[in-house]
Amino acid sequence: MKLLKRADLILILLLLLAAAALLLPGALFKGEVQALIYADGALYRELPLQKGKTPYTLSPPGQPEIEIRVNGDSIAFVRAACPDKLCIHSGSLSRPGQTAVCLPTKTAIVLRGSRTAEKGAPDAYTY
Repeated sequence: MKLLKRADLILILLLLLAAAALLLPGALFKGEVQALIYADGALYRELPLQKGKTPYTLSPPGQPEIEIRVNGDSIAFVRAACPDKLCIHSGSLSRPGQTAVCLPTKTAIVLRGSRTAEKGAPDAYTY
């Protein structure tokens, strides 16, 4: 008795190819990543994330206080005086399309890549 049939192997191969097709574009992204920091609905600062850049901390205006740490090619909320601290638990952001939000302070971090930097360009195409 065979454990796997030919149809099973073909199905497994197709699933692996589909998974690779979904993950490959993100892994091959080599463009510049920009961090857009919004405070109270307005653009507070726009930062390019680059490897080897010296780490530093930002404190956008808002109540309760927060700190955002820029560490070379990633950015994260590191301290928040809000009660739930969900923004800190969102972790470090480093890839275009990632977002972290601190609702009590009305602060958001959005990462944008050079492919999506064009204003007015659609986010996605459907057929």
